[in-house]
Amino acid sequence: MRDFLTLLRVQLLALANSLAPNAQGAPRAARMRRIALAAVLAFLLATMFAVYAALAAIGLAEAGLADAIPALAVLIGSLAGVAFTFMKARGTLFGARDHDLVMALPIPRRTVVLARMAALFGSAIVIALLLMLPPYVVFFAYVGPAPATVAFAVLSVPLAPLAPTALATFAAFGVTALATRFRRANLAYAALGMLLMMGVIAASYGFSFSAGVDEQATMAATASMAAALRDMVETAWPPAVWASNAVVDGSAAGFALLALSELGVTAVCVEIMQRCYLGL
Repeated sequence: MRDFLTLLRVQLLALANSLAPNAQGAPRAARMRRIALAAVLAFLLATMFAVYAALAAIGLAEAGLADAIPALAVLIGSLAGVAFTFMKARGTLFGARDHDLVMALPIPRRTVVLARMAALFGSAIVIALLLMLPPYVVFFAYVGPAPATVAFAVLSVPLAPLAPTALATFAAFGVTALATRFRRANLAYAALGMLLMMGVIAASYGFSFSAGVDEQATMAATASMAAALRDMVETAWPPAVWASNAVVDGSAAGFALLALSELGVTAVCVEIMQRCYLGL
């Protein structure tokens, strides 16, 4: 456990430094200022998306679809760290300058992989917290809180991004395996990451451009679109259904399915990657 915590600390510092890269050998104060500035900018960006998520939840509630808010929150939490993870996974898992040194240490390979992935999971959970909290606050403001549903909502926040982050990391792992056989791999990887991020942003803003001039017609169109979106989300991503059952109805079985699916997918991805890790 001590080895894991030490590696995790190193990985978190490296991840934070990668968000605000600085010239090697720069003074510590300069590095800290750059990291602080990057943190402020990231917080402002997350706040903007959080406000948008809250407004989308209010729109659903006003359209009489408050029960769809938990599924929306889980979808947002699931997608929150996917683009970030896909862009940072390659450098976090394989691009560290001390990669060869760390792998030569008498530490189990599984511990090294878990420590490096834990930094990505932690980042995704923080992003999910910032984006899922506003919709849940709106939901409970409209339907009223209950001890079981509030507990399930709180526990769903760290669970929601686990499987998507693991799958995004696994996808980055596969792309890295293919990229080792091609030239211009870094450019292709960066392009894929940017396309993924643009797709997430375009999808999130697509809903907001559906408003018309007639308020009543807009509300009807919004309700229809929201209902169709809810059905599509619940069909495409079953954990959203299970989370919705847990948060809306207080279903322990729904929460159990959510937890088992998120943790199970994560465990499988981690195990496959740690077994194949030295092959790259």
